[in-house]
Amino acid sequence: MGASTEPELCYSADSKVQVLIPSSPSTVDTPVQAENQTKARVVAKWQRAAEAGRKAENEKRMDAVMAQVPQKVKKFDAYAIEPKESTLMGGVITALVWVATVIYIVIMVVQWRRQPPTVTATTEWTIGAGPFPMPWTCIARSGCWYQNQLSAQATLGVSERVPGEQRGACTFVPFNATATALVAFSTSPSEGISVLYDPATAADTLGLGYGVSAVSVARCPGGARDCVFVVGAEMGPGTSLLNFVDTTNATARGGAAHRLEWFPLALNEEGGVKARTTPACEAAVAAALTPEEAGRLVQCRLRMNSFYNAVTVEKDAFWLFIFASAGGAYGVFVQAGALVLTAVSVLALLRAKRAEAKVLAQQQQLQRQQGQGAGHTDEEALPAAGYRSSQHQDGRA
Repeated sequence: MGASTEPELCYSADSKVQVLIPSSPSTVDTPVQAENQTKARVVAKWQRAAEAGRKAENEKRMDAVMAQVPQKVKKFDAYAIEPKESTLMGGVITALVWVATVIYIVIMVVQWRRQPPTVTATTEWTIGAGPFPMPWTCIARSGCWYQNQLSAQATLGVSERVPGEQRGACTFVPFNATATALVAFSTSPSEGISVLYDPATAADTLGLGYGVSAVSVARCPGGARDCVFVVGAEMGPGTSLLNFVDTTNATARGGAAHRLEWFPLALNEEGGVKARTTPACEAAVAAALTPEEAGRLVQCRLRMNSFYNAVTVEKDAFWLFIFASAGGAYGVFVQAGALVLTAVSVLALLRAKRAEAKVLAQQQQLQRQQGQGAGHTDEEALPAAGYRSSQHQDGRA
């Protein structure tokens, strides 16, 4: 054969690269080179087949794993219900369960309407809290001079929440006028609310010279839910400790929904004006009154207690209460019905077994009786047959 110079297509050992090898008389016509090229093509073919097999095997394994996932997930299904044929007894018990659930809901509604609300009382510190609004009325006919002396250091910064016109300034409050004092706890004994008035002009109910009345919103006697009334706690000369109650009533409406109550407790009746407790009012009084009028004034000091009471009145939400109660009752009734059905099924099975055993016993007894009757018939038939046989033989003779 003659030498060929045309290129020849060959595969590399990794079966991924094709190489054009130009033919030459020394490579194409040599038997060793031709055999090597044939082996390379066979090896590449085997490698491609092996790779395809591995890929198919991996896909098969992945498909098998994914096929097992739904089966494993189904094992956690808590809602799977085994199908069961409907029965008359089951329908009757289901109807009774519904009736019992409705009766239970009615009872729960009546109980919910009659049960008192839940009252939660907690004690909170006034240190660093507030300020707390306290309406008060001047019940001195000559009027009252009012000052709220506070400092940021003694109130842990609470004084900064009090408007500037009330912090350290002196305000004149006319007779029967109502002002709102922002009360805050202070660690300094010289701070707090001070009210100056003439006790001779006081119009208090007891005639004791009390010129200040703290206004509170109280609940009406008798337990009416939405009824409130305004009550005044009168205070006189000296120092009084303010006890505060903040009530939030989620079951009431209007003014009864949020009530602020103040209960002052007199610590002493020393009505003399304390030094450095009302510097602004001392200057205002000196400018507005004569020395004789200023000398008749007494001081009512109001100090905030270190804690207050927060009261919350609430009742369980109606629909949440009904759904929770009815759902639980329905589940219990269904379980009780299931127990009844199970008991009925067991009793029916026992009766069926007993009846079956009775029938079987009757059949066995009948078979025994039939067997005994057949034996007697055979015994009676044998002599008669022998007698007939003997007669027949005598005749033949």
